Amino acid sequence: MNNAFYINRSNGKVSFALPLDGYSQSGHKHDASEIISGIISSDRLPAMSAAWGSIMGKPTTRDGYGLTDVYNINDTNSLLASKSNTGHSHDASEIISGILNSARIPVQTWVSIANKPDLYSVQDVNSLLNGKVSNGRTITINGVTQDLNDNRSWSVSGGISGSGSNNRLAKWSGSNLTDSRIYDSGSGTLEI
Repeated sequence: MNNAFYINRSNGKVSFALPLDGYSQSGHKHDASEIISGIISSDRLPAMSAAWGSIMGKPTTRDGYGLTDVYNINDTNSLLASKSNTGHSHDASEIISGILNSARIPVQTWVSIANKPDLYSVQDVNSLLNGKVSNGRTITINGVTQDLNDNRSWSVSGGISGSGSNNRLAKWSGSNLTDSRIYDSGSGTLEI
């Protein structure tokens, strides 16, 4: 067994080191055949400049790689032929079934909708109906019946004649009105 030793110059003593048998020089190298275990990091592999076609001994089928769940370029193109790109769009006429979610409908204001019916508020309707009567209503005055759907006017013939005094209760005298003896004294009571 070879032992390494050295003499310490400061004190003159001899010191022994580990035996050198079984150790390699630093900076030594190995042949590739001497790497017999482990996985080499891809960082240790040189860049490949050869084209795929020039690599010798490569498998020629998927099965040769031991892969059954991969596609070659022809398989991939065939599968993609009936597919659409992500982010594609459709015209509204192409939506032919189902019900759209309301979140997909753009917000519209009543003013922006074309051909909308005219709508009136309750206040508008009440204002329009103020002073009107419903259809089918009639009135008869002096034997003349009028439809109240439209504005009407009447002239009244005959009628009542006569006169009276302030604060006096009226009384009939034939077809005329005259003063009665009952009157309002102004104190809130009727007197005779």
